Amino acid sequence: MTPSSSTTTTRDFCRRAAEKGYRILYEPRSVVFHQKGATLGGQFSPFGCYYLSRNRPYLMRKHLPFGRFAVFWAYYMGTRAVRMALWFARGRTDLVAATLGGVRDFLLGRMGARR
Repeated sequence: MTPSSSTTTTRDFCRRAAEKGYRILYEPRSVVFHQKGATLGGQFSPFGCYYLSRNRPYLMRKHLPFGRFAVFWAYYMGTRAVRMALWFARGRTDLVAATLGGVRDFLLGRMGARR
């Protein structure tokens, strides 16, 4: 089973916090409400599309063995192609450009602030 990007992000965050000396506590009765893309201005904003298309494959590559990442990458790029075709047909070239920019920066290893 491929971990979801939010699970991968959480694991990555917890691992880095533990390495810095923070204690990780587990509260089994806790409930978390998550609005996808809320901190990015929505997942269908150019800002959100850029960072989601750059960071999701980065975290998957970081946490998956090569074979599983290859399957993820094929699926991910196929779904991005369909999504970008739909956006292009609707005149949302800003979302197409942001997605392509995010994928390009992932492939080039650019992981700081957007350039």
